[in-house]
Formats: sequence, C-alpha cells, structure tokens
Amino acid sequence: MLSDVISKVLNYFISMIKFLTMAFMLICSICVPQVGIGMSSFPNNELESDAKLYRQRSVKGIDRRSDAFIVIDSDLQASALASKSLFERNNPIKSKLALEAFHQFKLGAGGVIGSPVYQSLYQAAKAILGDNFNEFIGHKGVDIKTFTRVYDQYHSLAEDGRLIIWEPLDRTYIPKEVSERFIYLWKGDKMNIIESSLVSHEISQITFNEAYNSLSLLKDGNFLQINPKTDQYVEIENLDIDLPIIKIFASNEGWDIITKTGFFHLIARDPEKITWTHWPLGIKIVEAIKSQAGYFFLDGKQIYQFDDQTGEIDIIDLSLKMSPVKIAVDKQVKKLAVGYASGEVGVHDLSNNEVLSNFIGHNSRISALEFGLKNRLYTAGLDRVVNVWNVTNENELPLQLIDHQTFITSLFVHEESQRLVVGEIDGTLKYYELRPEKLVDLLCEAGVSPLTEVEWIQYVGDQLPYEPFECQSTSDN
Repeated sequence: MLSDVISKVLNYFISMIKFLTMAFMLICSICVPQVGIGMSSFPNNELESDAKLYRQRSVKGIDRRSDAFIVIDSDLQASALASKSLFERNNPIKSKLALEAFHQFKLGAGGVIGSPVYQSLYQAAKAILGDNFNEFIGHKGVDIKTFTRVYDQYHSLAEDGRLIIWEPLDRTYIPKEVSERFIYLWKGDKMNIIESSLVSHEISQITFNEAYNSLSLLKDGNFLQINPKTDQYVEIENLDIDLPIIKIFASNEGWDIITKTGFFHLIARDPEKITWTHWPLGIKIVEAIKSQAGYFFLDGKQIYQFDDQTGEIDIIDLSLKMSPVKIAVDKQVKKLAVGYASGEVGVHDLSNNEVLSNFIGHNSRISALEFGLKNRLYTAGLDRVVNVWNVTNENELPLQLIDHQTFITSLFVHEESQRLVVGEIDGTLKYYELRPEKLVDLLCEAGVSPLTEVEWIQYVGDQLPYEPFECQSTSDN
C-alpha cells in the first residue's frame, strides 16, 4: 500500500513538472513573438523539412483519435498561439489567433486537443458573439434542481418551482415557462400567453419517461402525473412516503421514488388505478443513481447496489476515503466514480472493486459527476471548475472549463449532440460544445478572416511559410 501511495505521489509531481515546463515555454513564446516555438534552433537550409517533421511528430502512447481531446497539446506552436489569443484583447486578432492555433494543432500532432487551444476558441467565441452566447437565459438567482433532455428539448426546474421547456432555434434555445395555469412563450420581443390544463402547483422535482409523460413532486409532498398528448393529469396523494425524497426515476411501468430510508414503486394508469410497492432499505441515503444493473446508493460512508426487482440490497466492498459525497456509474456498469469532500475523485473497477484511477484536480468539495463515452469523466466542484478526464490515464492533465461565477451544482452530458450543460447555484445554465470544430464553425460564420502576412510574421514568426487557416465547414451541425 505504501509503495502504491509513493508511486502515485511521484507520478503527480512528474505531471506537474511537465506542466510547469510547458507553461514556462509558452510564456517565453509570448514574450518573444517573432520566434516560432521549436523553430529557432533549426539551420536555415533545413528549416522547411524540419518544420514538416515538427508538424508530423506525435507523442508516444497518447491516443490520437479525432474525438478525444483530454490531454494538453503536444504541438507547442499551437499552444503558443492559443496563449497569445487568450492574452489578446483586440478582436478580430484574438479570433484569428484562436483559429490559427487550431489550424497549427491540426497540422501538428492532431487528434487530441487540450485546454489552451480549446479555451482560446471558446473565449474568441465569447468576444464575437457575446458573453451569454452559450447560456440558457431564464432562471435567475435560484438553484437548478432538475435538468434533463427529452427528444430535442431541454427541461429545467429551479428551486422556486419554475419549470422551463427549452426549444432549439438555430444555435440557441428559446424558453417556454410552465407556471401555474399558463405557458409563457418568449420569442424575440413578443410574448404570447397560451392557456394550459396544468393545475396550479409548486413543483420541487420533475421526471420524464420515454413516452414524455412526467411525474412531478409537489412541495406539499403529493405527486402530479401529466400526459402531454391529452393534457390529462392525475393527482396522487402521498400517505406513506417519508420525506425528504432524494430522487424520482422513470421505470418501465411507472416511477421509482427513493427517499432517505426507502424505495417506492408507483404505477398510476388513471385516477382509479394507482398502486404502490414499498421496500424499506435500512440505510440513510444521501445520493442515488440508476444504471442498467439496478440502483446504486450512497449513505455517506458506504456504497450499496439495489435490485429493484427483488428488493435486495448489498454493500459494495470498495476502499473508500473519508467523506464520499457523489457517485456515478458508466453506461456499461463497469466503472464507478466516487467524488469526495476533499475534491478528489476515485474510479473503481466494478468487476473486482479495485481502484483504477485517482484524480486530483479540484480544491473543494465535488458537487457533480457524470460519465461520458470514450472513457470520459466529467467532474465539477464548489471551486467553480469543470474537469474532463480520461479515465484510462490518471497522469493526463484534464481539459478545464472555468467560465463560472458561482458554485456548480449539476452536469448533463448529451453525447449524441456532443454537448455538456452545466448548472450553477444562481440559476445560470451554460452549454459547452465538446467538439472544438463546432466553435471553429461559430467563428467562421461570424466572418473571421485569416491572418494577414504582416500579422503572420508578428504572431507566428517568419520561419514558417505563410499558410494561414481559411474557414470551411469542419463539423456537422
């Protein structure tokens, strides 16, 4: 055990030394803009062939698939240009440098993009399109309790009981607020009030199933099931469920309701046919997640697996650290992630319960965890940072998303559209394009032109031939 700890500490310090070395080189490149990174030591008569080798080189052992982008860029020229873009206040130079950084990255190692290039594209998009270009604007000053996607719409519920349905419009989302007996539809400067059969209730939780039916937990402790096709609603009185309710999940036949001490299954086909099934759990649950293999519960000390068909609950024998607060499981139910109050995240192999990885990238309590495809793990903390990790290599530096002003409380990953939505405690909802090509398209659609020859010499250097990035479609919208 001691040797494992020493090994992990050494690996952490080695990765930090690599990062600091790269940071030093990037700072030097900014201070001396006339010199192309990695080019000044080449003899002039061999510069062109060496530049090609430089562009084609790759880092041994790194996965270069086009849809992976977790590690820091191996191409120092791209990172240098990205850093210059981040420090640049003048637009369109800022955007031109961001696009050229992406271009040089593609010419270089390619395939795996890290924080400098991604952040330069993101900040350039904000500079051109506005600070709120990637926000869902509707909730203000309240925590987001529920955020989910049903078909092509998003649904968000805030702590004040306001439910908003977000409909896509080009690259933005238009909010339709469901409030008491009305749906408010905003579009431009006009507002239409449409009557709805939704009864007047304050909602504290809402869940949708595949048929688009919803079950709402009301603040008085009762439930409301709504059929959107007929607008029929069923009010369900709660007589036996102990509060507070941790979470509601859709099931094949109805709804699964998890409280601090019990599991309830609800079927409500109509007002006259309402059935309940109850399994007491004998533990005090603080976190609950659903998987293809059943449910996983956290009681603050241990993790349990629950079979909702038999009612059996078993302890998972994991080596946990102090104060686990969040859990997540991947879609294949092979890996389990545990977030701690310290800010650390551990990933366990569920086939043998061994620790696969330990990630140290937050300086405060983990507030949200979510697995994605391609071995990605998304983590958020009360430090207002989102990290995107490669779970197969704990020594890789994460992609960091740092554009948040308040505590992050929720993460939602939609792999099909390659989009990550982040919820903050003040009601702010922001989405991030997980494919950097989509950010490139945004800049190109805004009319960003290539670097001029003068700008090329000033920012890229005169060692590389003038071959600037020119916009063309890089992603499928």
